[in-house]
Amino acid sequence: MSCRICLIEDDEIIGEALLERFEVEDMACDWYRDGASAMRALGTRTYCVVISDINLPDISGEELFSRLRSKDNVPPFLFITGYGSIDQAVRLLK
Repeated sequence: MSCRICLIEDDEIIGEALLERFEVEDMACDWYRDGASAMRALGTRTYCVVISDINLPDISGEELFSRLRSKDNVPPFLFITGYGSIDQAVRLLK
């Protein structure tokens, strides 16, 4: 397992389901339930990808990405949400 995934998801059911799936696929994953703990981890650990909910309890996934993308070696981000809009999706693709 050389690739480690950073999962940022506050919903317990979705987080557990994703974590279980990654384990079945033999993928290492660290699960964070808020943006602050994910930011700390992303500052000290190496991940091959970040999978982030857009609506987090303390910061939006979009804001988290904005803060991190100015740093070196930021992994690719994949956003997930049940409440997105087309405008938001286009903005995040830019």
